[in-house]
Formats: sequence, structure tokens, C-alpha cells
Amino acid sequence: PFNVNGTPIAYRARKAIQYGDDIDQVVRYLSTKNNGLYTNEWLLGDAKTNEIALFELGTYKTRLYRSSKNDWFGGTEGFYWGDNNAKDLGVRLEENPDPNGAPAYVPYVPTNRDLKWQALYREYKGKIDEQFGFMAFHTAPLVSATAMDAKVVTADMASRMMVWADFGKPNQR
Repeated sequence: PFNVNGTPIAYRARKAIQYGDDIDQVVRYLSTKNNGLYTNEWLLGDAKTNEIALFELGTYKTRLYRSSKNDWFGGTEGFYWGDNNAKDLGVRLEENPDPNGAPAYVPYVPTNRDLKWQALYREYKGKIDEQFGFMAFHTAPLVSATAMDAKVVTADMASRMMVWADFGKPNQR
């Protein structure tokens, strides 16, 4: 896919990954020339500082949750998940605009995938590691007809420029 200005969307992501020295720079690269075609969530990590973040990117609104600010969603301290179901009200309002122009309260409604992530967090809290990632990406409904990729990375793997990735529909157990 391309942005309105003709710049491939993957170009921004590649630049963020290649040149972003920290979470702030990655967010700047992802936000630059964003046309809002697709509201999404980016899970970010900085192997140098061991910080993790969740960046929700809408058309005009964004929200950056950061572990360094003890900024968690849904009572999942130490854990972010992403399934492109915006958690921030401002980002959600962009995704669900009122046709009459007046914004309305649009509550966060967890999808089945959100509920499963939260349940896995509660079950494995304190034991979330690389193997947890592999298990999660073979678990329904995290793996569904709309799931197109899965990536697992730890701070150690990132420091060695490694990532486990599965593109296409991952297998369910």
C-alpha cells in the first residue's frame, strides 16, 4: 500500500527500524507523512534501555504508552499487546467518526483477541518469555482468519538483530 503522497507505507516502517535509535525516533519516523489510511498499533522495544512501548497511530491522534512512565492499559503491568483495536479514546474517535461531525463517547470494547491476551497475561504473569510468544501465536483466537503475521523478539534477540517471524496465517493448535 501507498500513502496519498505516493510513499510506500513500508518505507516509513523500514526507516523507523533502520534509523530509529530509540522509541522517540521510531515514533517520529512512523508518524511522518502518515495519511491515516489504517489506524494501527505498533509494539516497540528499545534493547539498550529495556523499555517497551505501545504506539497507537491514527490519522491526527496518536497515543504512546511507555513502560518508562509506568503507563499500562487494562491492568497489564509489564505487558503490551496489539491487535489494532485502538485503546485510546482520541484514536478510537478518529476510527469511528460521527457522520454529523459531533464526536460521541466511543468506549473501548475488547475483542475476543483482547480478552485472550489479557487472560494469557494473567495466567503467565512473571513467566512471559520467548516461549510464551511462540505459544501465544498458536492460540485461538489470537490466530484467526485475519491474522497475517506474528513476531517474537526478546531484548536479547533484539540486541543481536534477531527476530522470529511467521508471515501468512500462523497455525492454530
